[in-house]
Amino acid sequence: MKKKETTKCYKYKFNLKAGNIMASLIIIALLMLVYFTFDNYYFKFEYKELLIMISWFILHEILHYIGYLINSPVKSKDLCLGMCLEKGIMYCRCTNEISKKAVMISLLTPFTIIGVLTLIISYIYDMPFLAFLSVSNIAGSYFDLLTFLQLLKMPKNIKFAEYNECDAYYLISEKDLSNIKVPGINLVETKEFDKSKIDKNSKRIELSKASIIIMIILLALGFII
Repeated sequence: MKKKETTKCYKYKFNLKAGNIMASLIIIALLMLVYFTFDNYYFKFEYKELLIMISWFILHEILHYIGYLINSPVKSKDLCLGMCLEKGIMYCRCTNEISKKAVMISLLTPFTIIGVLTLIISYIYDMPFLAFLSVSNIAGSYFDLLTFLQLLKMPKNIKFAEYNECDAYYLISEKDLSNIKVPGINLVETKEFDKSKIDKNSKRIELSKASIIIMIILLALGFII
């Protein structure tokens, strides 16, 4: 009699230091490309532009949020929007288990809509600041794309969840996933999956203390500048 395979839970964690360095190199390369391909690449980067840029990254996470809602059976109570600016990230977490297809669509939604499509629009209508925002978003999608590439290698029937950490996620499968690797994402824990023992963080919005301080400073600068 064939032994039933055990369902395991694999915890993956982003290498944030290496990822942020790579994202910085990508944005430098893309900005150089944009600079040399625009006839007149010029705009003033002042306080207003900084706020627009922050809003653009918030929009990135809102698009992840929408992507989760329309492509998976989750509800808003299963989703969390957050900031951890000391780690250099904003995020949208899904604390419920969803399919491989659903998360892959969510991962690509902001990259496609406010990265690739808006970059094309910026060239059509000669909008250098929109191009800047677009390439910033493309670079900011670094971990989204890494996760997408990793999921491409995974079996179709895996489940994905982000239970309680902003820089980690879980894959649930009866198959052995330990040999499926992508540089920049580390497998840090493997254990038998027991849903009753999962510690879920069910907050709708998360803001780290450092993020709150940074946002207060930015708002204060708006009154000074």
